[in-house]
Amino acid sequence: MEFLSSITVEVGKCCFAAAGDQLGYLFHYNHNIENLKKQAKKLEDSRDTVKMKIESAKSNGENIFPEVQSWIAEVDNISAKAEQFFEDEDKANKRCLRGWCINLKQRYRFSKEAKKHTLEISDRLQEVEKFESVSCPAPPSGIISSSKLFSSGPFGSRNSIKKQVMKDLTDSDSVSIIGIWGMGGVGKTTLVKEISQHVKEAKTYDVAVMAVVSQTPSIMKIQSDIADMLGVTNLPASSEIARASFLWERIKEKKKILIILDDVWERIKLDEIGIPFGSDHRGCQILITSRSKTVCNQMECQEIYTVETLSKQESWALFSEIVNSNVKTSDISSFAREIAAKCGGLPLAIVIIAGALKGKNKHVWRNAARQLQKSNPSDIPGVEGILFSSLELSLHYLEKAESKSLFLFCSLFPEDYEIPIEVLVRYAIGHRWFKVDDTIEDVRDRVHAIVSTITSSFLLIDDDDGEEYVKMHDVVRDFALNKIQYNHHSCHNLVEEGFIDETIEDVRDRVHAIVSTITSSFLLIDDDDDGEKYVKMHDVVRDFALNIAPKYNYQFLVKAGIGLREWTNIDTFEDFTCFDVARQF
Repeated sequence: MEFLSSITVEVGKCCFAAAGDQLGYLFHYNHNIENLKKQAKKLEDSRDTVKMKIESAKSNGENIFPEVQSWIAEVDNISAKAEQFFEDEDKANKRCLRGWCINLKQRYRFSKEAKKHTLEISDRLQEVEKFESVSCPAPPSGIISSSKLFSSGPFGSRNSIKKQVMKDLTDSDSVSIIGIWGMGGVGKTTLVKEISQHVKEAKTYDVAVMAVVSQTPSIMKIQSDIADMLGVTNLPASSEIARASFLWERIKEKKKILIILDDVWERIKLDEIGIPFGSDHRGCQILITSRSKTVCNQMECQEIYTVETLSKQESWALFSEIVNSNVKTSDISSFAREIAAKCGGLPLAIVIIAGALKGKNKHVWRNAARQLQKSNPSDIPGVEGILFSSLELSLHYLEKAESKSLFLFCSLFPEDYEIPIEVLVRYAIGHRWFKVDDTIEDVRDRVHAIVSTITSSFLLIDDDDGEEYVKMHDVVRDFALNKIQYNHHSCHNLVEEGFIDETIEDVRDRVHAIVSTITSSFLLIDDDDDGEKYVKMHDVVRDFALNIAPKYNYQFLVKAGIGLREWTNIDTFEDFTCFDVARQF
């Protein structure tokens, strides 16, 4: 009997507790509704914050974590359900005269749903607190392939080399270094980029990286280029040795890696860069390009391939593709064939001349053929004379002096440098290349238009969308510097007469040296880290400098960082020898 009594008591407790919970939905109706509103608002704010972080990360090219994307999707769904709940609850209240006519069944249902939604929201809020970040840096994009016009195309002379190199890379563990050599403008860089794209698609390597060595190699720049393509962000900044040791270990972490060293002019020591190969890392293979077979031998390449010029048939196919397929039957056909043959099978010469003559009339074509016939070949080592003749002709057909000047000016940047178009805009403003009454926006549009003209002639290479930066082929740069050296007036007033032979890198080094001299005299204050980024001037020293400037025939106007959008009347500047309009954008 006592046993039955105890069972009855426990069942009663359970029933009472269950009933209490159900009655609680009625008694705490207002509390549950208000609590849901507060939690829903809190969740909405958290979602907006996370979305702002996502937008910021995307603008920096970072990848969003999958769990963050899932969280956003879940929250959007929960928020939509909560919003629908509030609409239904509000309509129900209106039908019940704002609570004066109480529907117990309805209040119970809404209170219970509010409690359920609140618990679901609380779970999502706890999850967001665990997000230390919403993204991670995107993996390096890898080597960018050349555009269609600069591709090797279906040319047998190129495809045979590609197949042989691919065979060496994939079938032979004993081949660590492969050399590809040929004259400037023959298409070596294009070829290795296509090989890189092929191994990427075939997933032959974990990663393929590329660095331009150039005629004046910088070990630290090569190290930085390789590190960037590996996605390494903490490369030591101290010394070449420390960076080489760090890079060595990072490369060894890759089971299979292809390293392309483009435009090698002399023997470089791979261990000084931090590249393990051979017995140090069997999975690391190196592909180099050079204008010299001797350099390939000095680099101890186990296999060396020569990139020859295109055959007459291949040259004509590339030339007619760029100009127009109708050129084969038009009245300029004979001139076109003569000019294509004059390009000597060099893809760069073919692309540049075809681009310059595309759309021109018969008289221009005939004149071009005559000019090429009379041109004097260049004696620059590693470059076929006809290539310089082709560049000379293409420069002539730029027509406007400002286009020629801007083209020549671009050669003053370091080799293989990505030249921001906005930097060219600022130079145009600072050097007053155009009319003095042009607004900054006018100058920007003018520079972009000129750059578009030059890139359409293939004298400059634009980026993917042609809006941010341009580059100059090393052979084209050699030609432009050659033009400046032997004809100072070709560059007009873009560069001061005394600095015509200097690159921007030379000027940068000289300015740093001068700044170092001034800071050592404490007339300027360098930054706390290494004195390389910026300098400051004490206000008293600045007042002194402005005071004595007229004694040395200097008058300065400073309008930096004020959002200047257009020039005032030129008379405002006639007494000034220098002015600063930096940081307006």
